[in-house]
Amino acid sequence: MSMALDDQRLHCQLHWHGHRVTGVTLRSGRLLEVSRLFTGRTPEEVLTLLPRLYTLCGQAHTATARLALFPDSPPATETQRRVQIENLREHLLYLFVHWPEASEQTPAAGELAPALALASRQLATPHETDTRRELLTWIETNVLDMPAGDFLALDDTGLRTWAQQGSTLPARLLHDTHALPVVSEPTVQPLRRDDLEAVARALAATDATRFVACPALDDGCRHTGPAAEDPLAGTDTPLPPLGRHLAARLRALARLCRSLASPEAVDDSLFRTAGLACAETSRGLLVHHARVTEGRVSDYRILAPTEWNFHPRGLAARWLARIETDDRTTLYRLAARIVRAVDPCVAFDIGIDEPDKLPEVAHA
Repeated sequence: MSMALDDQRLHCQLHWHGHRVTGVTLRSGRLLEVSRLFTGRTPEEVLTLLPRLYTLCGQAHTATARLALFPDSPPATETQRRVQIENLREHLLYLFVHWPEASEQTPAAGELAPALALASRQLATPHETDTRRELLTWIETNVLDMPAGDFLALDDTGLRTWAQQGSTLPARLLHDTHALPVVSEPTVQPLRRDDLEAVARALAATDATRFVACPALDDGCRHTGPAAEDPLAGTDTPLPPLGRHLAARLRALARLCRSLASPEAVDDSLFRTAGLACAETSRGLLVHHARVTEGRVSDYRILAPTEWNFHPRGLAARWLARIETDDRTTLYRLAARIVRAVDPCVAFDIGIDEPDKLPEVAHA
């Protein structure tokens, strides 16, 4: 089997009447139903198969699967470090490649190459402190332009000043968000750890397949990711909505740097609760649910951040539906930035229904 998640796409179709978006259709080509692939296999077979299906965030998926399949074996420190380094690498790719692409700028893959090489070395030898120190120094020099602790001390006003100085590429990207038309962000409740008991019940129910494809709790949709977990989320801010998501990424990266710099820091991003194995990834909370009967997997569910964030009534769909513009190019540019701000874990495309192709609205 050669299928991998990064071979699949998220399709975003915008229904546009020439002045504003009147509807949003999200269709995922992602592999959502893994139960049929894993059922009847041994836990060891599942762990062998999993990396062939999930090449993105592979460290997080493998560590979470092991925790789900072997609940009495806590993750080793090196496993936790690998998940942290993978998250750090994904944040860097977001800042230097994915966000510039969505902003129609040239990705800075060459500038990022030294950091990616260091991250690869650190994943191979997570105990090696010299490489880790070199990687953190690169980030503090080329991303934050200051020690991680000093960056985290900045409020949003200080962060806006930092962006205006434009000393690093991410600073300039954050500054650029102020020149974009403002599309107000809808209020969607963040996914909290307190919600996981309800998630566990849904994943154990007979209609779990439907929940995995379109997860929502009794009181509504949730969203997960850096912007949901940001300490300044929900406060008054001088940053525009798209800038707030970019700033949340930067703060998440700085928190990772601070944690990785301290050998004594306790990392709780990989944990079990309510019978679920969970990992905090760069895009949000990843959940694995496994049931093993007589040494064979009898049920397995994976719930990734993309399913929460790109729910048909979730954050991305509701935010896209708020775009108002008379210009098709502006519509596309805003939509691409909103989708990247929420950040699916697969490639995406955006289609726009032209006004003259929409069915005519009936009038009384």
